[in-house]
Amino acid sequence: MFEDGDQFFMSEIHKKALNEDVSPKDYKEWATAANCQTIIAIHRDAPVGFIIAEKRCCGSLGDFNIAVKPAHQSKGIGSALLRAAFNILLDMKVKKVIADYLVLNTHAHNLYQKHGFKLQRIYNYFLV
Repeated sequence: MFEDGDQFFMSEIHKKALNEDVSPKDYKEWATAANCQTIIAIHRDAPVGFIIAEKRCCGSLGDFNIAVKPAHQSKGIGSALLRAAFNILLDMKVKKVIADYLVLNTHAHNLYQKHGFKLQRIYNYFLV
């Protein structure tokens, strides 16, 4: 589970996995929000991945943010994190889970398909 200081690892892992900057401050706010629970994956005493399971404010809808360091991808860490998040979301009374990800992220696409997610729509994501 999240401990103060993990936000720095989360920011670093996100940058390495998704080539996108999210500040440690933003990660701490997100990971500790009342409607979220966070799990950190540790390998040999070092964080290698995380997932934030979030119940959306609309009620029974949930989603998550997951990232695993590239050197640790395709080793079952993402699947373990995703299964743990499903359990958390069930405890939160979430009935439908969505996964937003970049279409070109084949690791994410394969992970979600493996766990029963079905493609519903594709949309453009612009960053200014």
